[in-house]
Amino acid sequence: MILAAIFAVGAALRFVALGNLSFWSDEVVTMMLAKRDGLASLVDAIQHWDATRAVLHPYLLHQWIGVFGASEAAARSFSGVCGMATIGLAYAIGRQTSGRSVALWAAWLAAISPLDVFHSREVRMYSWLVMMTCASWSLLLSFRKSAPWWKCGAFGLSLVALVYSHPLGTLMVTALAGGYLLNLRDTKLRWPAWLAIQVGVVLAFLPWAGRYLDHNPEVFVSRLNAWYLFEWPEAFTGGRAEMVAACLGVIGWGLYARRKDEGRGALTLLAWFLIPTGLLLVYSLTRHPIFGHRRYLLFVSPAYLLLVARGVSALPRWPRLAFGLVGASVALAAMPSRVFDLDRSQYRLAAAAIRATDPGATIVVPTHGTRVCLGYYLDGWESMRLETEIDNGQPPERIWHVSCTILRGEAAPAARIEAEYEPDGSRRVPGMRLSHMRRKAAVATAPGRIQK
Repeated sequence: MILAAIFAVGAALRFVALGNLSFWSDEVVTMMLAKRDGLASLVDAIQHWDATRAVLHPYLLHQWIGVFGASEAAARSFSGVCGMATIGLAYAIGRQTSGRSVALWAAWLAAISPLDVFHSREVRMYSWLVMMTCASWSLLLSFRKSAPWWKCGAFGLSLVALVYSHPLGTLMVTALAGGYLLNLRDTKLRWPAWLAIQVGVVLAFLPWAGRYLDHNPEVFVSRLNAWYLFEWPEAFTGGRAEMVAACLGVIGWGLYARRKDEGRGALTLLAWFLIPTGLLLVYSLTRHPIFGHRRYLLFVSPAYLLLVARGVSALPRWPRLAFGLVGASVALAAMPSRVFDLDRSQYRLAAAAIRATDPGATIVVPTHGTRVCLGYYLDGWESMRLETEIDNGQPPERIWHVSCTILRGEAAPAARIEAEYEPDGSRRVPGMRLSHMRRKAAVATAPGRIQK
């Protein structure tokens, strides 16, 4: 009954109003890949469109939207299903490492974690990556009881799925190797079989490895600072610094209180959490500074939540209930601003307004990102230009000037546009202003030049 209630809350947070927001730029990239004609076309396009070069998730999404459709709600529901599976896997791993009490707390924390809910409501690969990470760790822990051939095969496939789902999957495969060594005395998976699985994963990944290494990753931070070391717990506690301190204290209490009964389980979770985080930090310090971006650490979140669950379950009854109540209140209070009421441009509504009023006018946009998103909903970029491209060729008679008010406020059109065009009405949609404009009365004296 308790587990069913946890699943119900998790489902409500992940699926209610799932299609309200338009796709944002990264989602548009994923959807354009998923809508390619087939795997060969997807592989060709991903080299130019997505810096991750991770092909597995777009291909699976391609299959999903082929069955359920490509609307926002239908496409995002794939991530929602992955998020629900993660809740179940958090429960299973809690049972494998501790017991039912820890498992229920872990499932509950996974169900209401704001960052996990957020990524379960977008079409990017992160919810899928977290689910596959949990599946891999659950399979590894299951070898304590038995290691039949089919389970070894499933474990190998889960590792292959990790490395094809995101470049960071390679870090998690390393962490899983550490987890295997920590459980070497207890596991039924003998080292020759484990080594054969690793060799198989390497051979399966080799054809694609070069695509991860032939370009530098996107750089999100210019320098590192100490707070990045704490972004992972902050992200799972609604952004409250006091909750970070409370969670770290609870983790410490759990490590102390259960040190005799479940020490190896705690070490396994710490390996899950610390090895990928440490490798990402080292890479950022020595190569490219990408450590600190929350979604890049999302796949260690279940280990963090399981460590918190171990500590909570070890507390006396009333402190345990108080922590659960306060933690749930903080997490749920963060949902509106962090998940549901995001300040995003509604490209779908903008496209509908353009189609209904003057679909033949040239659309002038301020940035390439706006062109990508609006072009997705208008089924192409043929009638779109950047503001800097308005001089190219013969100026159009009618234009839509798009201003993204979230990023630029009430930014006026470029000076050249104001000089050559006059307003002819405007429309507003959330996050955007659409100004319909006509060329001023003039005589063209040369291509791209106007005599007034």
